[in-house]
Amino acid sequence: MERGVPAEAIYHVTAVWPVRAVGNGSPAMRSQVLSQMMSMYGALDQEGQAHLLRDNIAALVGQEAVNRYAKPIDQPLRPPIDDKIAILENATMSHGTTIPVSPGEDDFIHAGRHLQALDELDQALGQGQADPKASLMAMEAFLPHTAQHVQRLGQDKLRGQQVGLMRQRLQQLNATAKRLQDQLQAQQINAQKAQQAQAQRNAEQQQAQIKMLQQKAAEADAMSPKLKQQILESQAKMQMEAQRHQQEMALKQAEVSQKLALRDAETAAKVKAAGMPAVPTTVPMAQPDQE
Repeated sequence: MERGVPAEAIYHVTAVWPVRAVGNGSPAMRSQVLSQMMSMYGALDQEGQAHLLRDNIAALVGQEAVNRYAKPIDQPLRPPIDDKIAILENATMSHGTTIPVSPGEDDFIHAGRHLQALDELDQALGQGQADPKASLMAMEAFLPHTAQHVQRLGQDKLRGQQVGLMRQRLQQLNATAKRLQDQLQAQQINAQKAQQAQAQRNAEQQQAQIKMLQQKAAEADAMSPKLKQQILESQAKMQMEAQRHQQEMALKQAEVSQKLALRDAETAAKVKAAGMPAVPTTVPMAQPDQE
C-alpha cells in the first residue's frame, strides 16, 4: 500500500509461482541434481528414464512445456518404427546380405536389436547348432553394420555407459568371427591338401597302370613272332592234311572205278560165251566235270 499498490490488486491474483533464490529448492540446485542423475540414465528402466527426462525438461523450460517435448507418463509406450525395421534387417543380414545404415535411424534401437541377433548366433555356434560357414557370412554382414550404429551413438552422452557395453560386446563378437574365419580357412587348406594328396595317389596309380600296360604290350610284342610262326605252322599242317585227304579220296575212287570196270568186263565175257547180248549190269560213275 505504501508503494502505491491498490488493494484490489491483492485480491485479484491469477497465479503464484513460489521460487527460492538459494538452497536445495532453488532452480539452480534442481538443475544441478538432475544433471548428475542423467549420468544414471542408462541404468534406469524405461519408466524411470521417461520421468528423468521430463524432470530435466521441466527444469529448463518449465513444467507447462514438458508435454511439448516428451510423451506423458500415463500414455502407454509403444515400440518405435525403428524396432520393426531393425528386426527385418536382422532377417536379411542373417543370410549374409549387407544393408547400409541410413541417416535418421534410431541408432540405439538398431544397435540393440542387431547385437541381440549376434548373441543368439554366437550361442548357436557354441552349442554346435549353426553352420559355421553360414554363420561367418551372417557375422560379416552384421558386424560392420552394427559397428556403424554404435559409432554414431558415441555422441549420445546420456547413454555413455550402455554404448560402452555395446562396444565391448562388439569387440568380443569380432574376435569370435576372426577365430571362426581362421578355423574355416584351416579346414579349407586341409581339404585342399587332402585333395592334392588324393590326386597325387590317383596319378601314381594311373602311372602304375600305364607302366603295367606298357610292360604287357612289350611282352606281347616279344611273343608275336613265335605266335605268328606257330600259326603259320598250324596253317601249313592243316593244308597238308587237307591235300592228303583229297589224295586218299581220289585213290579210293580210282580203285572203286577199276573194280567196277573189271566186273563189267567179266560179266560181258560170260554173256558172250552164253550167246546173249552184252548188257552192262552197272552204270559207269560220272566224272566230276560231268556232274
